[in-house]
Amino acid sequence: MKIFLSICTLALGLSLTSCDLSMLTNRSETNRIERGMTKREVTNILGTPSYRRLATDGSEDWEYRRTNILGETSVVVVTFYDNRVVRMDSYNGDDWERRRSQRDYPSYPSNPTYPSNPRYPSYPQDPRYEDERDRESFEDFLRAIADKHFTKDKIRFIRDAARRNVFTVAQTARILRLFTWDSEKLEVLEALAPRLRDGYNAYKLVDLFTFSSNQEKARRILGLTR
Repeated sequence: MKIFLSICTLALGLSLTSCDLSMLTNRSETNRIERGMTKREVTNILGTPSYRRLATDGSEDWEYRRTNILGETSVVVVTFYDNRVVRMDSYNGDDWERRRSQRDYPSYPSNPTYPSNPRYPSYPQDPRYEDERDRESFEDFLRAIADKHFTKDKIRFIRDAARRNVFTVAQTARILRLFTWDSEKLEVLEALAPRLRDGYNAYKLVDLFTFSSNQEKARRILGLTR
């Protein structure tokens, strides 16, 4: 009887240890995902996704679900654009379900100075797919920023726009060039960095900052540091 109990205890311990190691492995695998990776590279690390979602703007979400021995679920969502990773988010199961049941972004109040685009979330378009109307809309957006008299109003306007829109790196660079000081550019970058459609090109924005210390801050905001 004692031998049987000892074997059961050992088996249970090995089972729990195996589960813990599995969870650690999942976290370790997730930490290896970086912007710019291809779908094949992600598949080699995380395997086949549990779910896939295709958006009208050309982006694609891969959702991975993991459940531990206690029944707790974790969710990792990897977003691709043009076959490259542009974003990764991780949630516990409850947070993910609440997020899915709510709108991702608050509605933006009507503002006559802001160019409306009914094809959300495709504004602003990647330059390769822009038509003349998209280019004109973005130019209107730049003019609307420039028309603000105070820097704080310009930055607030950009933050409001970033809640509902996505931007390319090239467009973000043009917005940053509207500001003179690194401190102002960093505030704008914080608002736009999570909304980059081609985040794998984000390194191009670092050179827009004058001082090396601010370039390092920009790298951290863009997730370019390890």
